[in-house]
Amino acid sequence: MNKSLRQLSTLLVGVLAVGTIITACSSKTDKGSSPAPGSASPAASSEPSKVPDKKVPLSLFMYGEKVDGLNYNDNPIVNKVKELANVDLKVEAVSSADYAAKFGLLMASGNLPDLVNSNVTAYAQAVEAAQAGAFIDLKAYYDKSPIIQKYVTPEMMEMAKDPATGKYWRIPMAWDKAPKGSGIAVRYDLVEKYNNGVWPESVEQWVDLLRVIKKANPTKSVFANRNIGIMLFYAGGTPIFDMYGANPYGYRIVQGKLIPNVLLPEYRAAVKVMRQMYDEGILDKDFATTTSEQYLQKMDNDPILLNTFETSGITWNANYGATKLKDGRKFLFMHEMKKPPAELADMKYTYGFGGSKITSDGISIASSSKDPDRAWKVIEAFTSDELVNDIFWGEEGKTYSVKNGKKVPNIEALAKEWTRYSHYFAFVPGYLGAPDLDRAKTEISLGEQYAKELYASIDKHVEKVTANGEGSLDGWDTLGGMPGYVPTEAESLKKPESRQSIDKFTVKAIMGELSMEQLDQEVAKWEKEYRSVLYDNMQKFVDENKEKLRKLGYKQVDW
Repeated sequence: MNKSLRQLSTLLVGVLAVGTIITACSSKTDKGSSPAPGSASPAASSEPSKVPDKKVPLSLFMYGEKVDGLNYNDNPIVNKVKELANVDLKVEAVSSADYAAKFGLLMASGNLPDLVNSNVTAYAQAVEAAQAGAFIDLKAYYDKSPIIQKYVTPEMMEMAKDPATGKYWRIPMAWDKAPKGSGIAVRYDLVEKYNNGVWPESVEQWVDLLRVIKKANPTKSVFANRNIGIMLFYAGGTPIFDMYGANPYGYRIVQGKLIPNVLLPEYRAAVKVMRQMYDEGILDKDFATTTSEQYLQKMDNDPILLNTFETSGITWNANYGATKLKDGRKFLFMHEMKKPPAELADMKYTYGFGGSKITSDGISIASSSKDPDRAWKVIEAFTSDELVNDIFWGEEGKTYSVKNGKKVPNIEALAKEWTRYSHYFAFVPGYLGAPDLDRAKTEISLGEQYAKELYASIDKHVEKVTANGEGSLDGWDTLGGMPGYVPTEAESLKKPESRQSIDKFTVKAIMGELSMEQLDQEVAKWEKEYRSVLYDNMQKFVDENKEKLRKLGYKQVDW
């Protein structure tokens, strides 16, 4: 459970920018058009219509990590779908590490399965394949399906529409029930122990507290970074940048103009603080090379004070600490600084954003499928009330019980045998589509008082990020943090190179290998080489779609 959830957490905040050219799919305009749904068109209910008489063979390509003892072709979830849709379903599940490469090979082969679960790691390839006609338009099916509409609203479906072709090539994964945003998470038990429970009020006071903790724990890490490859600064490495509202990889909109964060005075000020922390030994000397595995070990064993988590991540870490480590650690979202940095233009830039109501994951039907109606039945079966309950809650009497009309999870049973794999099949409702279950598990694990404090900090944080609307702190969202925007091929190819350049001069400045003046020169070089290719097309999209973006909750358009 621990391992698979950590893999999932990493997956949900990451995306590999890939630009594989799809050569096997025709670009004829009628190839990806939507057939008129046949007898498999759903009735007006939240359960699939009558089971078809004739069993047909279908295939599904999906994301799914390896789980000991799991056969993706033979398990309670898939077997129930086979029964409801009357299909002989062959499933190929591929891990996140291999997904992009296998997806590219699959598209190039021209031999597509009936159903394709597109994954965040291959979003650019999926868009390219869709625009080349690899998948049918699903709008006609969607319009007649209350099963799918229960999770994906018309507004969310519009967000998933391809802006280049106008086609609805996937049913997007819903993300509206997931806790909104991300923010700086604090080990409040360390604040209690080393600062008498008093929240620091400024960046300087946070650094002072880190000094105290380091002095008391000279051989331990107190501020560590997590290098995930495609982003060198991640998780524990970003809180200082986030206090200045200037994640190195993100951008800001000021009076309608997109400004990369590395050009901001806030970024420069944050680098100076990180440089000071590195000189004093507060920031780990190996911060630039700490792998995810090494970082997670430090998280388990060392008094690391600050992290940047998605809201779902803070509850996961709180649960993990309470049930696995049992060392009294207590995670809460950071209180707003009463004395913000002088360089910070507005506190709103430190709050983060609510995030999109959909993710870049989704499920599609191949244009080459001989039975798209039955393939749609499979999508509906996975999304039926019965299966959604099974995916998240499992089996009554085994993984949960009902007391006074309320479901009560059996946490141990869920962890051991069900939710190790079932969430991978939440193609439409989303991996975090059961907030009632998540909260119930958290309240049981943490106890009443800690759970109350945690959710109070979450509610306060969510209120702020919701006020900021949709977006992305680090520009890392596959959709660019901007509803309806799809990066160009040139952007997809240049973005990793740009990040590597940012990583290089930021690390050198923190380690003292560059003076601050030399850092300014390197930033100027970066702007000359990358700003136009990464931001000109996005700027044009903003200029041409302001009203649409407003309606979709992208409030930055008016900042």
